[in-house]
Amino acid sequence: MEENKKKYNAIVANYEQISEISLYPKEFENLYKEKLNTDNTDQLQSLSKELSKEKREIMSALAIKLKNSEDAGSVKEQPASKNQTTKSVDCGIFLTNGELVLSDDSVYFVDKKNKVLYSADWNGHVKKETGVMQVSYGGRNKALLYENGKVIVKGMNNTFRQNETEQFENIVHVLSTSCCTYGINNNGKIVSQGRVEDPSVLQWKDITLMKSSASHILGLSKDGKVYCSSVDSNSVMVTMAGQIKKWSKIVGIAAGNNFSAALRPDGTVYFAGVEKDKHGDAAKWNNIEYIDADNAYIYGLTKDNRVLIAGDTGKNSSSLAGKMAKRLDCGRSNVTEIRDIIAISCNDSAVAVLDKNYCLTIFGNILDGDKIVEKWNEEIRPLIKR
Repeated sequence: MEENKKKYNAIVANYEQISEISLYPKEFENLYKEKLNTDNTDQLQSLSKELSKEKREIMSALAIKLKNSEDAGSVKEQPASKNQTTKSVDCGIFLTNGELVLSDDSVYFVDKKNKVLYSADWNGHVKKETGVMQVSYGGRNKALLYENGKVIVKGMNNTFRQNETEQFENIVHVLSTSCCTYGINNNGKIVSQGRVEDPSVLQWKDITLMKSSASHILGLSKDGKVYCSSVDSNSVMVTMAGQIKKWSKIVGIAAGNNFSAALRPDGTVYFAGVEKDKHGDAAKWNNIEYIDADNAYIYGLTKDNRVLIAGDTGKNSSSLAGKMAKRLDCGRSNVTEIRDIIAISCNDSAVAVLDKNYCLTIFGNILDGDKIVEKWNEEIRPLIKR
């Protein structure tokens, strides 16, 4: 088990700049299984370069397979918690004094009222840390914002010195990406540590919130304007940036790979991206309280505590990707069947939700998700339940 974990980390270290994949061919899975039988670091690094266009979610799925059986058996989709209620009571209650954050192998909860961070990881470890105001997960690192305005980055990826944030002061919001750590200070100015893909980000003013994907970064200003910075200037990003410039009075933002969404005060959603992109179905929504996004879906948490999804890899997809909908979906679309949700968080291959009783449910591929859910509901839930 420990050896499998080391092999998994050795390959994922080279995947921080992964952008997008249209399909998930079976032959890649077999190639991983064959190559991972070696302990040769050079061969593992060669493999990562060989398949550099593959998504990190393939690696996450592989890690689960390696852990669960010697012959890399099938990936398990996370079932709903036994305590999960499925009947809506239209509770209209949302997590305002806390934040849920999902990583590839852990779940974090920040109790902002009491400034306490709780976490449960794939090893079954449950931790508590005081003085924390926010957590941002950026691939292999997590950035912790403390009540004194300082930021500490924990993780194995310091290629661009993005973990060295000792100079950050008076920070009120933090964003961790694969190659940089960004902080917003109490004057709305953005500071950075690491490799900044687009220096224009540092010129944005009066920023209160930042979100990112593999393709771009979004910033929300105090007056409701949205700024967009892209890793490259392809036609899709140019089109999207032009659409975003027209937005105003925005209260929430979400970034996916080559698409963006924004929440308006009236509960409707703006979409920016290419024409006929099924993520654009989010623009038909109303009564939305909160939005989030990964590379597969835009998620909308409604005012009656349900989750809507927009994207083209789900059960009703008719596109080329839809022919492999189940594999690309990873079970995430099942989140729409849950009711009484008060918080949601996603990563590239899974989505987590809390219900009104603070029970945790995870859908998709995450390392030892069953154990994380069990530890959460047994040890963390009683501590945070109101």
